[in-house]
Amino acid sequence: MKTITLLTSGTRGDVIPYIALGEELREAGYQVNIAAPSGFANLIQQSRGEMTSPLQFSPFEGNPSDLLVEQGNSTPMTLGKNFIHSIQSTKKIYSTSAPAL
Repeated sequence: MKTITLLTSGTRGDVIPYIALGEELREAGYQVNIAAPSGFANLIQQSRGEMTSPLQFSPFEGNPSDLLVEQGNSTPMTLGKNFIHSIQSTKKIYSTSAPAL
């Protein structure tokens, strides 16, 4: 069975479509793992669709949405106001999500 890992982050509204996609892929015969910020663990693990078991979940630290809130910004275009912090946060996200990939 082939495994597909879906990497997502953001808000609940950003993650839910990946859960729906994961459920459809699983029903088509794929093993599906969703890598997302740890705060979405319950949401992802409770998804079952037509199956009896939940989707696999690989948590990672950090969330780009949190970075925007920390800096008081509303769009990614303004992240340059604190470039070093942006790079550090991005490295944290990538380094902790790498094992899921």
